[in-house]
Amino acid sequence: MNVVLLRCFLVVCSCGIVGSVEARQSARVVSQIITTKTLEPLMSVVKKADASTLLVFDINGVLVQKKHSRGTVVCPRPSEHAHNSTHNNELIDKLAADHGFEKAIRSYVEPVFPFLPSLITEWQQQGMKIVALTNSTADRVGVLSLGRGSRLAMLRLFGYHFEHSFKEDQSYVDLASYASEAHGAFSWGGVLFTCGQAKGYVLEAFLKYVAFSPSMIVFVDDHLYNIQTVQAFAQRQGIPFHGILLTR
Repeated sequence: MNVVLLRCFLVVCSCGIVGSVEARQSARVVSQIITTKTLEPLMSVVKKADASTLLVFDINGVLVQKKHSRGTVVCPRPSEHAHNSTHNNELIDKLAADHGFEKAIRSYVEPVFPFLPSLITEWQQQGMKIVALTNSTADRVGVLSLGRGSRLAMLRLFGYHFEHSFKEDQSYVDLASYASEAHGAFSWGGVLFTCGQAKGYVLEAFLKYVAFSPSMIVFVDDHLYNIQTVQAFAQRQGIPFHGILLTR
């Protein structure tokens, strides 16, 4: 009789152990990277998003790209404020509206997905938090050298507005004081510039700055390493993560 009871006890214990393992497995945080040439996986993931979701976009190769056929267009010299590097949002808007700057940019650069600017605006209106995250602080477009302010103006010219998601992030902010690994990185108007630091560390510093804890992070980039650094941050924090690796 005692042997029978012992066997029953062992069976119950083993079922309990199996059940607890299954519960832990089902509670595991989703963390995946999807390779794609289109934005269909992103559209699918966003259907599950809410106001506490954070959408993050790389700039070059995701939001904009250099035109393959440049022809013999001669870019006019943009007006003097194109080279002003002060952190002034009004100046950025003026630059985006400058005819010479617009002609120069549109001669060499185009959106990767023409419908994406309006889509991002729609998601923002639904309450989603959206920022851009780039390794580049400067770029060259034809004869025009784009500094940090010019890059912001370029994005706004094509209809990308990242300055609305976080009211705290309206001006230049040094992110190093929020994470030592983000040394040199800064945020300005919803665009995070890594200045050579890993994107995961820079995003972590930014989220500390704005005091925001996302329920899910969705990151679109065209380089696997960049996605992996953000994925590692999300995993450390137990945040569900969806990486979209664009291959063009």
